Amino acid sequence: MHRLPSRLFLAPAFAAATALTGCATHAPLTASLTGPRPESDSTATVAKPTVVPLTSAPSPSAATFAGSTAAPVVASSPATVQGSSAQPARGRDRDQPWEFTLGGAGSNDESFDTGAGQLAASVGYYVTEGLELSVRQNLWFSDLGNGSPDVWNGSSRFAVDYVVPTRWVRPFFGVNLGAVYGDSVKESLAAAPEVGIKFFLKDDAFLQVIAEYQFLFETSDRINDAFDNGQFVYGVDLGLRF
Repeated sequence: MHRLPSRLFLAPAFAAATALTGCATHAPLTASLTGPRPESDSTATVAKPTVVPLTSAPSPSAATFAGSTAAPVVASSPATVQGSSAQPARGRDRDQPWEFTLGGAGSNDESFDTGAGQLAASVGYYVTEGLELSVRQNLWFSDLGNGSPDVWNGSSRFAVDYVVPTRWVRPFFGVNLGAVYGDSVKESLAAAPEVGIKFFLKDDAFLQVIAEYQFLFETSDRINDAFDNGQFVYGVDLGLRF
């Protein structure tokens, strides 16, 4: 039996290995089998392919796009909305339940010999949302001149009002009951239905316009007659919430 040369078996194996590894060599096959290449020829290096397991591949997440210019979208939470400047008006009655108003007026003649003045103040407290209880004090002063004694009058009243809990303009309505007294008036009871509007300049400051129909009476039996002889009273006050 004749022995076949080894190059006949190695040539097909080398060709198959070249096709699998993707090596594109154009040197003659016989040259690689017959002997070493000259030192001037560069040896081709075949890079071994790297297989990355599927389990090691990172899943798409926010970290994958960390190098991009698009900022991640953050969902707004209720705490973010609550901390905004648009605070609900209903929270004002809870956070600032007290209220103080002050108003005044005055007059005098051209020579300042006679004059009169008026001062009105009130302190209120919101028992519930929109329901306000308040105490009011009014003082009147008159200087008639020519050596006449000064005249002082006053009134003290208790009021109950419902204030519509809107944001900047808050209408209100209610009633007040109290007494009037002084040097030039007869001491008697006083009552009045009232309406008004609070114009808020900021969260804790407002301008109040109020109007009431006031009538005086001494006993409950004469309320009907006193109501027919009542008078309208108007006022403009500056108020603070705290």
